[in-house]
Amino acid sequence: MRVEYRLFTPDGDIPVDPQVLALPFKITPLTAHPFLTLGDYFEAIETFLLRHNGRSLESALHQALHTSIRVAPIDTLLIRSEKHGAFYHVASIEMTRPEERIKLAVSTALSPTARACLHREYHLLQSLGRSHPLPYLPAAYALGQVDREKKEGRQSLLMVLTEWFEAFHEWHTTFDSTDGCRKIRIWDGGNHPPYLSQEDAFQLFREAAKILTLYYDPKTYRQIYPWHHAAGDFVVSNRADAMQVRLATVRKYESVMNAFTPGPVNPLIAMVYFLLNLTIRMRLDRMDGVGDTVWAEDFAVEATLQGFLEALYIMQQEKRFTLCGVNELLSLLRSFRVPELETLFESLCGLYADQDPEEYGLIQSRLRPHVKRLHQALQEYP
Repeated sequence: MRVEYRLFTPDGDIPVDPQVLALPFKITPLTAHPFLTLGDYFEAIETFLLRHNGRSLESALHQALHTSIRVAPIDTLLIRSEKHGAFYHVASIEMTRPEERIKLAVSTALSPTARACLHREYHLLQSLGRSHPLPYLPAAYALGQVDREKKEGRQSLLMVLTEWFEAFHEWHTTFDSTDGCRKIRIWDGGNHPPYLSQEDAFQLFREAAKILTLYYDPKTYRQIYPWHHAAGDFVVSNRADAMQVRLATVRKYESVMNAFTPGPVNPLIAMVYFLLNLTIRMRLDRMDGVGDTVWAEDFAVEATLQGFLEALYIMQQEKRFTLCGVNELLSLLRSFRVPELETLFESLCGLYADQDPEEYGLIQSRLRPHVKRLHQALQEYP
C-alpha cells in the first residue's frame, strides 16, 4: 500500500516534500509546537490508522460501509492535512481500491483541554447518532491515542476517526474585489472562487438553523452549543440539484439556561431564548474565517426563523415537540412588542460578553435594529 501526504489550501492541494515535512507542526494557526514537525503529525495519523496490523482502519471501514471489507486490497492511502484550528487538527483520509475510493476524517487534539474536548465530542457524536437518526452529523468510528517521543520530549495525540462529508466544503464571508461587496465563498479548492447568490445564502442559513433546532431537546433544554461559523462548523454542498448543509462538529450538548436565568425555567420561555440566541449567533462570522468579526445581512433573520419553524413542524409530527402547537408558539412570539424582545435579548448579553468581548461589542452595536428586524419577520411569517 502506497501512502501519500498532502496539504489542503482553498486553491488546491500542495504536495509534501521532505523540506515541508521538516517544518514545525502548528499547535494553532500562529503557534508552532516546541518539537513536533509536520512529518511527526502525518506519521502519527498513519500509525493511528494502521496500528495492530490494520485492525483500527478495518473496523472503521466495517462500520462506514456496512460490509466485510478487508484492508489488504487498499492500493493507496492519502492523508491530507485540511485544517489547523484552535483546538483540533483535521485531516481527510482517502483510501483507493481497484473499483472505489473511500474517504474518512481524522481529528487530532494535543493539549489536555483539547483532548478532553475531542474525547467528549466522540461520545456525543455516537450518542446523538443513536438518539437522533438524522444525516446532519458525522458518524464517529474510532478513538485512539498515539504517542510521539523525541529527545526534546513526549507528546500524546488523541485521534478520532469519523465520517467525511464528501463534496461538502467550509465557507466564510469574504470580500469580492470585483464589485466591492461582501459575499459568502465556498472553499472547494477550485481556481475560481465560488460565491453564493443571496438566494443560496438564504438557504444555507435556513438549513443551519433547521439542523440546530432538530437537535434541540424541548424538555431538558439541551442543545448543540457552542458553535461558530468562523470555526467552519457548518459545511455546505451547493450542487445543481439542491443546497445541502451538514454540521461537522459537536463540542457540547447541554442546557445554557442557567448561564443567564437562575432557578426553574418555563419550557416555552427556554424555547424562546433558544430562538433569540440562534438569530444572533447565525449572523456572526469572521472575514475569511480568521479576520475581523462580521455581521450577516438582514436576510439571515428571516432564514433563521424559517429554519427554526420548519424543524419544529417536523418535531411536532414526530411527537418530539409537545409543549404546545407550533402555531401557538408562533402566536406567543408574535405577541412580544419590540421593547419586550429587547429585554429578553438583554438577558443573553451576559453570555456573549463572557464568550467573546469583540463579538459582544458588535452585537451591542447591532442589537436594536436586529430586534426590529426579528419583530417584523415574526409578524410577516406566513
